[in-house]
Amino acid sequence: MNNPPHITVVPPSLGFCALEYSPGFKPSTPSDIESVILFAIKSESGAVSLLLHPQWQRIVQDPDLPYFAGLIEDFRARAKLQPDALFQHLCSLSVGPLIVHQSGTVLAEDPKLSELSAQFVRA
Repeated sequence: MNNPPHITVVPPSLGFCALEYSPGFKPSTPSDIESVILFAIKSESGAVSLLLHPQWQRIVQDPDLPYFAGLIEDFRARAKLQPDALFQHLCSLSVGPLIVHQSGTVLAEDPKLSELSAQFVRA
């Protein structure tokens, strides 16, 4: 079965981390699902999948674009070489332009986040 290009099938996971963009390196309060820009999903095999908001370049403010693009490239490389370390790192982010919105073991247990992740694209 072929999925439309805008639908991402999220595999069963051992854990997930939803990360939000925090403009100006200030935590957004209250945290809102609309600020989620990246998902890190750890599969049963230990691999880490990165799902990125399809409009991330419009969401991230201009001054942060080069930095954020560099982060995504780094995350892609580390997902292949050091998936466990990357996943732990992403799930611990609490300062900077990318911070943890929510983490857990089963993404499907949060219908709003699960639905949102299905709209994201593989990074």
